[in-house]
Amino acid sequence: MAFEGASTRSLLVLFGLIGIGGAIMVAIFGFGLGNPATQRPTITEDVTIKFSSGGQCVVDTNDDVLSAKTISGCDLPVGTKVTISYQKGLPNAQVVSQIP
Repeated sequence: MAFEGASTRSLLVLFGLIGIGGAIMVAIFGFGLGNPATQRPTITEDVTIKFSSGGQCVVDTNDDVLSAKTISGCDLPVGTKVTISYQKGLPNAQVVSQIP
C-alpha cells in the first residue's frame, strides 16, 4: 500500500484536508457561488430606445459598470419609452413593458 509508512496522525490530517477541500468545492460550485450571474441584482429601469436595427435595440441605463444594454428580439422604433430589467454589469436587457 502507498500509506504503509505514514503515521495515523498524518493520514488524519491528509484526509481532513481533502474533506475541507471537497466542502469548499461544493460550497462554490454546488450553491452557485461560482456563477457571477447569481450574485448580481436584477434592476428594473425606465429608458428610451436609442438605437434599433435588425431585431435588436440599444438603450442607455444607470448601470455604472456597463451602461449600454442590448435588447434582443426588439423591433421598437428609436425614441420609444420602455421599462427594462437587467443584471448589473451584464450587456443584455429584457423589455418588461412599453410606457404609453
